[in-house]
Amino acid sequence: MSRYQKYPAYKDSGVEWIGKIPEHWKVKQARHVLRIHSGSTPKSGEELFWDGDINWFTPEDLGNNQYNNISESRRKITEDGYRSCGTSLAKANSIVLSTRAPIGHIALSTVPACCNQGCRILEQEKGIPEFWYYTLLSAKPILQSLGQGSTFMELPRQSLASFKLPIPPLEEQRAIASFLDWKTAQIDELIAKKEALLKKLDEKRTALITQAVTKGIDPTVPMKESDVEWIGDIPEHWVIWKVTHGFNTIGSGTTPKSDNSDFYEGNILWVTTSELRETVIQNTSQKISIDAFQAHSALKIYPAGSIIIAM
Repeated sequence: MSRYQKYPAYKDSGVEWIGKIPEHWKVKQARHVLRIHSGSTPKSGEELFWDGDINWFTPEDLGNNQYNNISESRRKITEDGYRSCGTSLAKANSIVLSTRAPIGHIALSTVPACCNQGCRILEQEKGIPEFWYYTLLSAKPILQSLGQGSTFMELPRQSLASFKLPIPPLEEQRAIASFLDWKTAQIDELIAKKEALLKKLDEKRTALITQAVTKGIDPTVPMKESDVEWIGDIPEHWVIWKVTHGFNTIGSGTTPKSDNSDFYEGNILWVTTSELRETVIQNTSQKISIDAFQAHSALKIYPAGSIIIAM
């Protein structure tokens, strides 16, 4: 960013998350530039309310969306369903923001839409919608910190309405949004290339391991048919064993009753699927007590060096 010219003068915005802004910019509450639409849900058992053609966005739609824009909701509602909600339809190019479960999923809707109560739609009254999208995206951690609630965290409407935003002139908003579209597209392309490379490397790694454990590392040795489809040919001097012939013990496990806290206050390592992301397990996130071990006959302690497989 250092190759871009600075503005002639800056001033303190008076807002901690924004910091200093160009002297000619303004700061306003979101309510002064964005119309905030709340969401609602039609009655689930009323067939006339569902499977229409009105997009009805939820936090799940936003969470599953991988792009800046969103144009389709997983479920749609009918005109009757829309009227039953008592909400208003936001025009295309409005921002859809999840405000609970979780706070902060965001996308720019390319179609007129409404939402459920887990979201709010911000329709621009002033300014460039793409600029507001990037501004709120950058403020995601701050918006999350404003969440309230005990059962789940929710961003209150009033907190969103009074949230302060930097306001450049329209032409600068447009230029900033265009610049970010261009630069983020470049970054997304690089990420896609890296992900494709990582996938190929992972496939190569798997193939290398399979080759070594089924064919050995000496390509000159005589081979024979293993009579096992997934193994194929093996070195002539190798033999085939069933798993039961290669291990002293094959066992499973179980989960101690979760309503007994005494079962989870010990020092016995208790492996769950989450630990199997690691090649070697040296510790576990949960440990069980000797009481849990004695109360559940399916629990056994296996020696170091054992292999664990997720079933």
